[in-house]
Amino acid sequence: MEVLLSYTSMKKIIVIIFLFLGLSICYWFFKKDQQRIGVSPASEFNLATQDLAGLETSAHAGNCQAAYQLARYHSNFTLKYEDAVYWFRLAVKCPETNPKLELIALLMGDNNLEHREEIRQLIEDIRKTDPTAAKRAEEAMQTSSSEH
Repeated sequence: MEVLLSYTSMKKIIVIIFLFLGLSICYWFFKKDQQRIGVSPASEFNLATQDLAGLETSAHAGNCQAAYQLARYHSNFTLKYEDAVYWFRLAVKCPETNPKLELIALLMGDNNLEHREEIRQLIEDIRKTDPTAAKRAEEAMQTSSSEH
């Protein structure tokens, strides 16, 4: 009887071990396949209409991150320059540097004197928190001015 019980117990342990190994192998293959799947950089910009409406509401309420996401969406996905500039102008009201640098890059594309003044003000804002980034922006501005 003891031999029968130990045989049954051993059988259960072996089944559990193989089940665990099988699940581990499946997990490893699944995770490995997930890492192989390339994610398009544009996938973050594939927003539904309701997502856009929610972001717009948040941005108008002062959420700089929502304004920044909308700005990048229009700058990189819809390619609507005016919309991108509009949302970047809302996003730069917060202290983060990246929205300011990206707005500078958009505005450098033309010779509008008002844009040049706006760029100068943005660089001064950046200088308060990141002098190195402000210097790079100034250098890019000078290079852009000399090319025109």
